[in-house]
Amino acid sequence: IPEFNKKQMMKIRLGFEVGLTIDQVKFYAKPELDKYQMDEIFWGFKNGFTFEQVKLLANPEFDNKGCREH
Repeated sequence: IPEFNKKQMMKIRLGFEVGLTIDQVKFYAKPELDKYQMDEIFWGFKNGFTFEQVKLLANPEFDNKGCREH
């Protein structure tokens, strides 16, 4: 069972509250992503980006600075 910290859980819950699909939430609901990476992906989907457009942001090797550069 994946373990998420409080901030990650809040971002997962917020995704459902704002109407993201379950597939969109599952895309960023990964314990290996930190809150900042999850934020970048969340806002990408919230702003209408496609899965392809946010795919780079899901790479856990990027730090939060790397996410903002892509």
